[in-house]
This record gives sequence, structure tokens and C-alpha cells, in this order.
Amino acid sequence: MTDFRQSISFVKTFEKISKVKSLHNEILIVHLLYEQGPLPSLRIMHETGRSISGHNADMKRLLSLGMITVAESKTDKRQRIFGLSDKALDLIAALDEGVSISFSAAPYVKPGQKPEPVAARVR
Repeated sequence: MTDFRQSISFVKTFEKISKVKSLHNEILIVHLLYEQGPLPSLRIMHETGRSISGHNADMKRLLSLGMITVAESKTDKRQRIFGLSDKALDLIAALDEGVSISFSAAPYVKPGQKPEPVAARVR
């Protein structure tokens, strides 16, 4: 079990026992996608227990941070499939290896790529 999985497991157990909410929904989504791979939006919403508006806000924020990717389903064009980005996977791998890292809210840009504009967060 990776350190990431152990850490999430520990916090989930703490939440269950103490009834203290300790994990933000965004990290729950990242963990779910890490454990299960790319998933449809509706499945993520049901797994995390979020309302439609809360789920959409979480997904928009994770997309703007470059932590998740979105693609159209090959079988149902109405369905959007979300997965972890290379940035998220690199971050998890670095943390598991104990590498000291700094994290920027700017979207992940691979070498040679031009950064894309980020939509402002709506309040």
C-alpha cells in the first residue's frame, strides 16, 4: 500500500470514528480516481455523496488546477469521463517517494506546451 493510500485510509478511519470531517471533497475525488481509474461524472458524484452543484464546483476547481482530465465517453456521447492528470499522478508519486515538492495552483504545463488560460473562480 502506498503512503497516499495509507494516509487517506487513516484519515477516513479517523473521520468515521470521531465524526469530524477531515477530508475535503476534492481530495476524495482524487483518491477515488487514483483507486478506480477514470470514472463517469455521475458515478463520482454518487461515490462522494455530493449534490449536483457541489460536485460541479469540485470538478471545475480540480480541472482549473490541472489535477483531473475530462474526456467524452466512447459509448455514450452525453457522458463525461474524468481521470487523474499527469500532474496529479506525478504529485502523488513524488509524495510517496518522500520528495520535497512545491505545488502551484497554476495548471500543469508539460515542457514545450503553452499554458492555457484558467477560468476565474465564480463566487
